[in-house]
Amino acid sequence: MTPIDSGKNTLTFKRITSQIKSKSNYFSYSVLGSIILFFKQLVYSQYLGVVEFGFYSIFLLTFAYGSYSMGLGFNQGLLRFLPEARLQEKERYVNVIRNNVITASLIIGVIEAIIFIPATFLFVEDSRLSFVLIYAIIYTIINMQINLYTIDFIGKCQFSLYSKLHFFRAFFLFFGGGVFLALGYGLFTMLLLEILISLTTLYLIKRFYIVKARYQFDNINVVFGIMKKGIGFWGVDVVKGLLSSLDKIVIVSFFPMVIIGSYSFSMIIFTISVVASGILSTLLKPLFINKLSKTGSKIEIFHSTLTISLIILIIGAIIGGILLNVFEWAILNYYPEYKIGASYLLPIIISCIFFIANIYESALLAFDAGRSFFKLNFQICMVYIFIVAISITQNAEIFFYLYLFTFVQLLLLIMNFLLTRKIAYKDVKIKVL
Repeated sequence: MTPIDSGKNTLTFKRITSQIKSKSNYFSYSVLGSIILFFKQLVYSQYLGVVEFGFYSIFLLTFAYGSYSMGLGFNQGLLRFLPEARLQEKERYVNVIRNNVITASLIIGVIEAIIFIPATFLFVEDSRLSFVLIYAIIYTIINMQINLYTIDFIGKCQFSLYSKLHFFRAFFLFFGGGVFLALGYGLFTMLLLEILISLTTLYLIKRFYIVKARYQFDNINVVFGIMKKGIGFWGVDVVKGLLSSLDKIVIVSFFPMVIIGSYSFSMIIFTISVVASGILSTLLKPLFINKLSKTGSKIEIFHSTLTISLIILIIGAIIGGILLNVFEWAILNYYPEYKIGASYLLPIIISCIFFIANIYESALLAFDAGRSFFKLNFQICMVYIFIVAISITQNAEIFFYLYLFTFVQLLLLIMNFLLTRKIAYKDVKIKVL
């Protein structure tokens, strides 16, 4: 019997689909939440107009990179630590570590805000942009707290609770933001509402869902220990963030706000892929970690990952072709202000498919291969930055950045597949096909 078919512990695609069925509430709420977030973007773009929607896209971009700068491996470290600690029945220790890590994250966020906010007024000429950036950093600090607390749900495999919280949060953001915009309130009222809803979500999580949640900072060694566990994958997240948004950074920096707004509108589609990837990651990471701790079979996990990735590529190609035609028609008929964005759709949809299919991080996290994963993605990122830098000097058109982005997503998919296969078969003396 080969390692791949080792009896009842085999992690086949059939077993993964059974896991999915057993978490039907998680998937239902996650899908509904994704749909709501998609329509939220459409509603916001309709009421804000192309210029203010451009400002909103800068808000989201700042939020994304603020999250990376404050992360420092805390999310990934807790995700690896919590299942292990609970298997050893160290629940009290879990509470202490979680509280210290979350407090450390808050301190880092406040320090960054103290530096960032004055710098914004000093170096940004457009006052509207200054306030957008300030709102973004506040929003980031709050959401980092939410993310760290909800990791506790993932660690306990409470996927349904995790998805319900994010669903209702998305619903209130969509409903509240839509109402305020329809009543004639502008961008900044809507951003303030998003901050208030996030604060409310944080309060509810601490008050009703997390046992012994409090701010404490009495063990710096614990904080550094969690950072050490997750720092490699934090570095990967920073690099991944750059790989997935370098095009946006360039466009925000060198193109007019009308182009920024139109491009951001077309990239709403890409948010679907980000959410879908997040759903898969939330399911697969703890599943693979727990499975590896029980069986020790990396090959089994690799084959499951490959199977899922191939299925995503096939289904994605079919759905992508349909969506291309639907979205082109919708933009030209219902969003004429963003009609430039219709021509951006093809490379964006192809990029979405490659991005969702690239699920190999989940397996590599289980393999504790953060350093190798980071090294590979960093190398690709450096090449990407070099090409973009040259392109800027040559005044490249926006389509160049679009198709370059697509190529990078394909390259990441191929190289992460090869790395996962290499690590899975490293200690097995059989021929790899």
